[in-house]
Amino acid sequence: MAKREKIQWKNQLVNLVAIIMGVYIAFYLTERGSAANERKQARVFLSSMAEDLKEDIKNLTASTDTLRFYVKVSRALARSVLSRKIPNDSLGVMINSLYLIVPFIPKDNSYQSLLSSGNLDLVDDFTTRSKITELYHQHYGSIRVTDGISDQMRIEMITPYLMKNLRFNAAGLMNAEELWRDNMFVNLAFSTQYSLSMKYQMDSTALVHAKELRNLILKEISE
Repeated sequence: MAKREKIQWKNQLVNLVAIIMGVYIAFYLTERGSAANERKQARVFLSSMAEDLKEDIKNLTASTDTLRFYVKVSRALARSVLSRKIPNDSLGVMINSLYLIVPFIPKDNSYQSLLSSGNLDLVDDFTTRSKITELYHQHYGSIRVTDGISDQMRIEMITPYLMKNLRFNAAGLMNAEELWRDNMFVNLAFSTQYSLSMKYQMDSTALVHAKELRNLILKEISE
C-alpha cells in the first residue's frame, strides 16, 4: 500500500513539473512572437518613413537651390537701395525676390502614424529615435512656423504694397527711382534679405538631417 502511494506522489511531481514547463514554454513563445511582431511593425514604419524622407530630400534640395540664388539677389537688392544705384539689368529678378514663396510641406504621414499610435519606442536604436524626433519636431516644426509668418507678411504687407506702388510700361518698371527713395520699399528689401537667408539656413539644415536620418533608417532595416 505504501509503495503505491509513493508511485502516485512521483507521478504528481512529474505532472507538476510538466505543467510548469508547459506554462514557461508557452510564455516564452508568446513573448518571442510578440517581439517578432513588434520588430516587423517597426520595420514597416521605418520603411515607409524612408520613402517619405526620399521625397522630403528631393523637395528640400530644390528649395535650397532656389533659395541660394535668391539670397544673392535679395542681398544685391538691399545693397542697391542702400546706395540708391538702380541696376537696370536685374530689376526684374530683384522685384521677383520680394514676391518669392518657397514653402516646404514635409511628407510626415509615417511619423504622425507612429507618433499617434504611441509606438515610437518600437524603434530600438536610441540614436535613430532621437534623430526622428529632432527632424520632425524641431527642424520641420521651425520651418513650418517660419513659412507661416512669411506667408502672412506677404499676404498682409508685401503683396498689397507692391500691387499698389509698382508701375510698369512696355519697357519694364517705370518708377524705380521713386521706389528706391521710399522708406517702405527699403524696409521690404532688407526684411526680404533677412527672411530668405533664414529660410535658406533652415531648409539647408533640415536637408542635412533628413539625409542623415534616412541613412540611419536604411541601415537599420537592412540588418
